[in-house]
Amino acid sequence: MTRVDNGECPLPSEWPEGIKTKQFRDKNNEYGSGTGRPRRICWFDSEVVKFSQRLCHFDYLCLTRLDTLSGLAKLKICVGYTYHGKAVSYLDGDAEFYRKVKPVYKELDGWKEDISGCRNYRELPQNVKKYIECVERLTGLGIKLIGVGPGREQIIKHV
Repeated sequence: MTRVDNGECPLPSEWPEGIKTKQFRDKNNEYGSGTGRPRRICWFDSEVVKFSQRLCHFDYLCLTRLDTLSGLAKLKICVGYTYHGKAVSYLDGDAEFYRKVKPVYKELDGWKEDISGCRNYRELPQNVKKYIECVERLTGLGIKLIGVGPGREQIIKHV
């Protein structure tokens, strides 16, 4: 998950700024298209998605630019938060509260393969499929479109 903003909005699972984050941002052109500002990068946050679904009532997800995760040894998915060691819900607080929570992660094995040439679900490496299935399970939503690159032809329809 990425976002361009002024840093005011808390992202509990945001990557710490550093060399690896900058390298990832540069490699994947994670900069605002209009402003050129660096995008803030965080792990997929299933709690934010579940909250958004409650507000907006969408039926499915689209995972875009999944190719950017290729080459990462481990992937994390935020599955909840703690505050002073106690489990809390996304509904428990406001922006100030979310600056103080600690994310709880499920960790998955990454993949080394370049998936940008995949054109159907069957062609995706097993660890990509495991990641997609985990996101579906954690959010309770199906993923209908999977982006494996920036091009329109790099969208896999998944039913």
